[in-house]
Amino acid sequence: MNRYREAMSLAMAMLDEGIITESEYHKIDRIMAEKHGVNLSEIWGLNPLIYKDIRGNIPSDEKR
Repeated sequence: MNRYREAMSLAMAMLDEGIITESEYHKIDRIMAEKHGVNLSEIWGLNPLIYKDIRGNIPSDEKR
């Protein structure tokens, strides 16, 4: 599990930097999960609901 999480942390950093696309991230996720025996339907998957600030429903610069 730790190697899967390490690999996906690196993939997330690459996604955040624009090195890979979301589609490529998901492909990496499936490959790494299979390689490390992780069931992506379980809670342990590293699939955040929101990847980037712009994908949320509340602007990050909005004051509350």
